[in-house]
Amino acid sequence: MEKNNKLSKVFWILTLTLCILCIAGISVGFYLYKQETNKEIVKDVIGGDVYLKFVGNTNGLTLLNASPMTDQLGALQDGDNKYFDFSVEVDLEEAKYVEYEIAIEKDKVFSNIPDEEVKFYLEEEISGSFSKVFGPSEFKPLEVDSKLGTEEGNMVLYTVKKDSSGTTNYRLRMWMSEDSKMLVGNYSVEVLINGKAN
Repeated sequence: MEKNNKLSKVFWILTLTLCILCIAGISVGFYLYKQETNKEIVKDVIGGDVYLKFVGNTNGLTLLNASPMTDQLGALQDGDNKYFDFSVEVDLEEAKYVEYEIAIEKDKVFSNIPDEEVKFYLEEEISGSFSKVFGPSEFKPLEVDSKLGTEEGNMVLYTVKKDSSGTTNYRLRMWMSEDSKMLVGNYSVEVLINGKAN
């Protein structure tokens, strides 16, 4: 009987220890997941800062084995990997205003769809709903660096001038044009911000 009591106590102690370890592991995992998924990229501009904030491991969009679609369908795509939500936060600090541009950089190694056969559509959130600010338009790379710092070969989607600190939410969509000669293809872009304080 005494032996059964000792075994029972050992069993319960091991079970309790295992439960505590599981709870601690789940808590640490959740903390690390939250740290990994909420990211920001800071672009220091003299007199102020511009932050690109997003959730996830990549700050952009990827078309994988995409097929052609109309602009009407492309601009309304919904669901996982169909659009990229991000925000741009401006902190004026000592500046009177900050100008920034939202740009995209093509992954030249991964992308096999011709630039003129991929469409981009950018929306800005205003009063809780998204409204078009750019597109649909095909990828048009800059031939020279922009005044705000976007490098040659990348594409500027939208330029903004802010005279107060704050955050603006955006949504980017990308799709293969219905006029594409390809039946299936891949294309990937990264969202960039560049700016200047005055």
